[in-house]
Amino acid sequence: MTVHCFCSTYGRPKMVAGALYLFLQQTYNDKFLTILDDSGCLVPKEESSFKIISVPDRFPSLASKFRYLRQITDLKDDDIILIWDDDDIYLPHYIESHVEILKKYFFSKPSEVYIFYKEELKRVRSGPLFYATIGFKVSCLEEVDWEEESDGKAFDQKFVLKMYRKFICGDPCLVKEPQFIYCTSHPYLRFSPLRMKHKEDAYKIYPELVNIKGKHDIVPELDDERKKILGMLSLDH
Repeated sequence: MTVHCFCSTYGRPKMVAGALYLFLQQTYNDKFLTILDDSGCLVPKEESSFKIISVPDRFPSLASKFRYLRQITDLKDDDIILIWDDDDIYLPHYIESHVEILKKYFFSKPSEVYIFYKEELKRVRSGPLFYATIGFKVSCLEEVDWEEESDGKAFDQKFVLKMYRKFICGDPCLVKEPQFIYCTSHPYLRFSPLRMKHKEDAYKIYPELVNIKGKHDIVPELDDERKKILGMLSLDH
């Protein structure tokens, strides 16, 4: 089964470099990552296992970005879609564990994840949270699609809840222990000055961000923060 990973990002080249690095470390072979940046700050690129799309005009919503990714991707019903966040950590067997579960189910989401918070790494139950950990067969999109925010619910919450209602959820943690780390405390690497009204003030407060200006040719590379977190798991990265 081919796995299509969708990554939505905005003006965070260092985060994207890390996300791409983690994707290329995955043990599963038949995979492709599409990164959609609507800040225009990335150099478009396409290689055998990934594509970077960078456009200068913002999409009206995150939901519309995912719908666009679906439209431009050649998908078969039995293919798999995984969400790929730019700022969290996907361990090497992450995709493989989803694929194994999705041989029996249409929808998958790990029952447990790691959380990095206040310099501590904790293993917790995921519940309906962590949209960035879901996987599903393309055929599911005939019944559930990305919708705009409404009724106080974000688009990702609505999507996950609808998936739970429509399909039985398989648990990748039955194949392999948690393969996802939610990073709640990235320093400036998480921060996007392009979101601020007063960008120059942001650059003064966070001088490291100055290099986000202009076009960036992404090279797969893990940032120091995520290297530190992986070191806490005693993994060789």
